[in-house]
Amino acid sequence: MTVEMTMAESAQHWMALPDTTKQYFYGIASKSDSGHTAFEFFHTEIPDVLKSDPDGIEILLDGGDVTVAVDTFERGRASTGTDTVEYTMPDRDMSRVESGVNGGDYAPDNVILESASDNRARGAADMTDAEYADVSETLATDADIIANRVSDTTDVMVSDVATAGESLGETLGNVLECVAPVTVGAKCAHAAWQSTEHMTDGERTATTALAAGGGVLATVAVLSNPVTATIAAGYAGWKLFGAATKLADKYL
Repeated sequence: MTVEMTMAESAQHWMALPDTTKQYFYGIASKSDSGHTAFEFFHTEIPDVLKSDPDGIEILLDGGDVTVAVDTFERGRASTGTDTVEYTMPDRDMSRVESGVNGGDYAPDNVILESASDNRARGAADMTDAEYADVSETLATDADIIANRVSDTTDVMVSDVATAGESLGETLGNVLECVAPVTVGAKCAHAAWQSTEHMTDGERTATTALAAGGGVLATVAVLSNPVTATIAAGYAGWKLFGAATKLADKYL
């Protein structure tokens, strides 16, 4: 296994492990003819993504059910939701690549965490290169799943709320982009019509149309700029909040 975390960083996580978990590594170290320590096995055999997660390490070693939140997509809708998927992790042995019968020692370069049932089914045979590659891939995948588990349904609910918030924000943005230009154009047209009573009907109509078109184009230009669009959205939100407050004072 490729180890990227330094031994100094790993040592901090080792010290934080409960004694019950450390006992697993002490047990492996006691079988090492070459005198490798419990910490060395922890450092080399536990994936980095789990080294700071004592509960996750326990699941990796002893097995158990793990729940992971996943995004769900609905046809015809841009928004996503959240669902959960449950995985069952196997209990694991510290398997020797070269078997003990063939002289393999319990050493960091000759062991890997493997499903206990697979290890015991192999018996006294050495692990093949293909088996080692498969075990390594499974270990990495399971470690990532464990690291991304959700502790309870509260985590999923929080994710759902965040997703809903993003969807609402996107919807409000679309409404702002579509409705605001029309609203501003109508107001410009109304102001132009009221201020051109002295003109002939033809001149008055043309001026009103130009004012409406100019209002629409100007609003589109403002909303096309991220900075001014943000300001416009904030102003709209402030106005809506003010209106809601007045309604609440009046009817509640």
